[in-house]
Amino acid sequence: MKGHIDIQIKGIFKPNRSYLFEVYRQACQSDITGSVVFHNPSLMFITAEGEQGKLGDYIEWCKHTFSSEEIEMTVEKKDKQMNYNEFRILKSDVVQKDSAK
Repeated sequence: MKGHIDIQIKGIFKPNRSYLFEVYRQACQSDITGSVVFHNPSLMFITAEGEQGKLGDYIEWCKHTFSSEEIEMTVEKKDKQMNYNEFRILKSDVVQKDSAK
């Protein structure tokens, strides 16, 4: 059964590390669809859909990847299904325009 989660990660991220690409690459390897975006230098949002077991593994990967950072991670399971076709890296201005509608 497919699930949908929203992950919010906020805090102090290490400079010179490609977080967006790491999150993207792991999602593609895990057969997860959705998106990742930095809203500002200290706030990242991940929207993910996939099989429940794969989502659980993806959440654990996120926890492990960001465990050495000074961050706070919040995971919220949603009932909605957006049926994404792929995983994408979004620009924050795209998200802000969409959320203003």
